[in-house]
Amino acid sequence: MKKIFFSRSHGLFLFSVVSFAFIMNGCFSVKLIADYDEAVDKQVTEIYRNISIYMQDLVNTPQVSGTDSIARTTKYNSIQLDISTIKLRASAKEKNSQQIQQVELLADSWNKIGELQKLRPTKDMVQSAQSGLEITLTAILRLEIAKKRS
Repeated sequence: MKKIFFSRSHGLFLFSVVSFAFIMNGCFSVKLIADYDEAVDKQVTEIYRNISIYMQDLVNTPQVSGTDSIARTTKYNSIQLDISTIKLRASAKEKNSQQIQQVELLADSWNKIGELQKLRPTKDMVQSAQSGLEITLTAILRLEIAKKRS
């Protein structure tokens, strides 16, 4: 049986190759998703809070008129603007298609809330709609937290 011996020069060469490979791996890492965005993290949390307040108001007083109706519409439009802002911010980053899809789902769900409020929604209808919104908001936050960890 033939024994393989490494000379000192072979060991130095092997060490150089391995070191070079580690350096190159660090320099040329591949990013598959956009970086963490603290503003999105905070804004989604604020939207969640505003949606919760809005939905609780919808449960407590499903039908409003006059000044209350204007105030509710203003709050609805404000939340819709916040969602549009997140979508714009997510769209401005490369490799962020997953978050864009989630925000589009949130926007679509919020539009359905606008339709729901025109009806006389029951408490169960509002809670079901809120649950769907919470799932979408949680998915967006989880993605941001995952980005932060990577």
